[in-house]
Amino acid sequence: MVIEDPNFKNDSSREEGAENTGPTRHRHHPLKLASPLDRLAAAVVDFFLVILPISTLAAAPFKKGIMKALILQDETDFILYLALLILTSGVVVVLYQTLMVWLFGATLGKMFWGLRVERLWKHRRPTFSASLIRSVFWLFDSILGFVPHLAVFANEKRRPLHDRVADTVVITLKDRGVRSPGVIEASFVHGVIAAFAVFALVLLSFNSFDLYMKSKSQDALVSSLEEEGSLCKSVGRAVEDWPADDDDDPDRLQVAMALFAAGEVAKSCLGAEVDLKLVRQGVESPLAYLAQSFVHADNAELSDRYLARVCEVSPDSDSCKMSQIVTLWTEEKWSEVGRLFDSLNKTNEHYILVWAVRHFVKRGEFEQATQYLEKIEPRRSLGAFLGMQRAKVYWGMRRMEEARAAASVAFETMGPTERVDLASWLCYEEVEQSCQGVSSRSCQILEKAVEDSDEYLVDSKVALTYIKQNECKKGYGRAYEELSRQIPLTHARRLLFALAMWDKKQISDGRQVLWELINNKEADQDFRDEAKALIISWASKSEDLEALRNDWEREKPDLRWRRLGYRLFRGYYLLSDYKTAFEISRNMGTGVYWDSMMEEQVIISAYHLGKKQEAWSLLKQYKPNLIPQVNQRSPASANSEFDVVTKVLQREFKGK
Repeated sequence: MVIEDPNFKNDSSREEGAENTGPTRHRHHPLKLASPLDRLAAAVVDFFLVILPISTLAAAPFKKGIMKALILQDETDFILYLALLILTSGVVVVLYQTLMVWLFGATLGKMFWGLRVERLWKHRRPTFSASLIRSVFWLFDSILGFVPHLAVFANEKRRPLHDRVADTVVITLKDRGVRSPGVIEASFVHGVIAAFAVFALVLLSFNSFDLYMKSKSQDALVSSLEEEGSLCKSVGRAVEDWPADDDDDPDRLQVAMALFAAGEVAKSCLGAEVDLKLVRQGVESPLAYLAQSFVHADNAELSDRYLARVCEVSPDSDSCKMSQIVTLWTEEKWSEVGRLFDSLNKTNEHYILVWAVRHFVKRGEFEQATQYLEKIEPRRSLGAFLGMQRAKVYWGMRRMEEARAAASVAFETMGPTERVDLASWLCYEEVEQSCQGVSSRSCQILEKAVEDSDEYLVDSKVALTYIKQNECKKGYGRAYEELSRQIPLTHARRLLFALAMWDKKQISDGRQVLWELINNKEADQDFRDEAKALIISWASKSEDLEALRNDWEREKPDLRWRRLGYRLFRGYYLLSDYKTAFEISRNMGTGVYWDSMMEEQVIISAYHLGKKQEAWSLLKQYKPNLIPQVNQRSPASANSEFDVVTKVLQREFKGK
């Protein structure tokens, strides 16, 4: 008895009511398998006459993007456009295969060679879903190097993976088809596929091992250079602390740039990292040239050449914008610097964020500094910098308690040197406000550190703060000789000498020493600023301040400029020179005040100048919830001149 194979015989008994996707002339016929060579020829026709032209046309915009990304060395855009190009080509292939097989049972190439795709059991064109599945897996087979297509030489019905998944078979409309593969043919193809799999596995293993060895080699090189001192170990420790991005190890040069911007490593460390990147690893990057410009900052011509090279290598990169900012710094074009930093507000490059914080803090623009501070992720290696800057920002925003709290937290995590740096800065600000500040934690930390080691007094800020501490505690005259022996800085001793003269009522001689210190361009800026502050506090008439005021008006606005402006305003105000005081406040900017006391004194100055309408306008902008009513007193200004002026202005203007 012989059992007929329904795949190879006509079966007129099959249900006629089965799903039908459309009439066909070849509904009932013996299954005549298509020749593999015919299928290959059909694929060649489809590729060169249909798929390639359409894909080229559809992917043209992405090719332009790829070329631009290659020229600019923009890795992100290159990957994006390449992915879009591949995706577009894949969509073209799938749509073409799906629609042609679903509607006509064959692509143009198959029609040309007399081939047809049919459902295996029903001898009809595939449904849309079957055609789509077949097309997707055909593309998948092709991505794998066409190796799965070799199944046409091994499968009994010459069906590769995409035909088996979609339950289809390719037949020929010619008089005769080909037979199923013989044993030798199938065995040969199985062997080829197995050999390919082994080859792919070996190649993958070799590449993985090669990458591993290169990585180990780089790690070994870095470790060796750190041990011999060519690379700074502090950068290596920071790299270990730095979280990886996208499963890649953090770039040493990026870490070094962030540390350099934060003042945690010297130029020599940054230069060594640049040498590792450019010379030893042979990697040309805009960041490397930007770093070189900082390394050679003492040579303006060479530094400028490196800055120009940054934008030549990658004109659209963040490093290029940062190089433009550096150039604008030297030109003191502060508004353009701010605009460029604003354009970088979405960057994740920590070295840019650190530079932005330093820039805005120095400029006294604390709101902007806060925005960039919040974007810097916590790093142990940046802990000292972040603690210092948070305290400065909060203090600059007159949020004193938050500044003290931020400093208190930072003290617990800082090393001895960083702790003294922060303590000296905050103690100076505390004592500047009031001598009661000497009892603050920051002043106590500083005093204890200096008692343990006089070496801290070689730092100008520490020395100056220590002098101001002693002024509050002992008075300069009694502390002069002792402090002069303690502090090794020449300019600090000159300042102490002037203060001792003041204590002895030799004011003219003391003022002369202070002016010598102010005009000494080699003197530390902190001591020169303190000398200016003393000149202002010693002034007995407005003429004593004229030279300082003229110099101040010629300087570029920054935080030091604002501080000196406030001191000049205060000096003229105390001398009852309300006209000059008011002019200085306008030069600092309308609505720009050092503190609430200055705001009150500006209103009082306007009132004394007869500018009552302007004084009233300023008063209305002055913390409205603290302005006392006619029959009430503000606790902060009771029995004060401001309280009196407030009442007068309210009586005259309220209700108008």
